[in-house]
Amino acid sequence: MKLKNYLQNLNIVEVNIEECYLKLSELEIRGFDNSLDYEYYLKQISDLINKEKQILVNMISEYTVNDIKKMVLKYKVSMKELPISLGYLTDAYNYRILYMLEELSGDEYLDYAGVLRTDISHIILKFLDYLINNHYYKDLRDTLILYKYNLIFMNSDLESDFLLNNLDNSLNLKADNYRTEDMPAYKYIDKSVLVLDSLDYIANIIEENELGSDNSIARMIIYIINIYARLTLCEADTLTLIYDDVLSILDSEEITLEVKNLFNQMSTILDEIKNEIVWAR
Repeated sequence: MKLKNYLQNLNIVEVNIEECYLKLSELEIRGFDNSLDYEYYLKQISDLINKEKQILVNMISEYTVNDIKKMVLKYKVSMKELPISLGYLTDAYNYRILYMLEELSGDEYLDYAGVLRTDISHIILKFLDYLINNHYYKDLRDTLILYKYNLIFMNSDLESDFLLNNLDNSLNLKADNYRTEDMPAYKYIDKSVLVLDSLDYIANIIEENELGSDNSIARMIIYIINIYARLTLCEADTLTLIYDDVLSILDSEEITLEVKNLFNQMSTILDEIKNEIVWAR
């Protein structure tokens, strides 16, 4: 089969998976996350993932991962992934496919980048669990719930845990397993995934400093918890590349008191989350 046809079949499956995640999000927002409808869509996702895996296996038996990736990028219409792509980008599934291709590449550096991404997402999910279930943040709840499902949709490891109902377990971070003499270049990956991404979020915070709607506040919280999740994973020498930038925001007269208060609130939540962190060995 032509690669283009494989991808067309895969895209149909991905769109259906995305629709199921949006249904789960809607059900949780309405308080029906323990309902039969919720279980139905979980089962749908599980069945669709089996189809997804079969298409990927067949594709990789005929084409290289690089060739598949090039074709996906060729037909990708959005410029970049958004913090919440699920339900916002017409081709959000393309980013899901690209992440899966990285996992299948057999490259140990991409494997480590994927582990970092998963560790970051696990920390963020702990933040979200606290925020979603705290009445103080009730006006932000809908956006934060959608963000939670976006994280799961974009990460196959999270997705596996989610479908097995294992996401609520203690944080078992795996990054340190890769930080060894056998992979000295891990520091460069840390700088990309932890430092550069944090600096991008800091730039967003400065640009969107004036808050108004609930959506803008929720978005600001998403930026902040992404930074704090990355700070948690930094080694001492990497931490120094970000920490001063965070402090400069808190000290800046240009940053609104509302944003600074959000930083302080998320810092307090992080202190609680840290008690649940276990570093895998």
